[in-house]
Amino acid sequence: MPVKPMQPEPHHQPTAVEVDAGVHHLIDRKDWHKHEGYLDAIKKERDGVLENGTWNYDEVVPRD
Repeated sequence: MPVKPMQPEPHHQPTAVEVDAGVHHLIDRKDWHKHEGYLDAIKKERDGVLENGTWNYDEVVPRD
């Protein structure tokens, strides 16, 4: 993963209206089917990993 040097920036205090937030909720594998679009999300994650070269089926080595 490319690394960029950090650029110091002045402190920014968000107002009550402006709040940046990300929510991540880990879903147990047995509950995946309860959420609409779960298969599409899994396929999207797989495709992204293959596209950016994180995983390459051509370099997989059998355990034996």
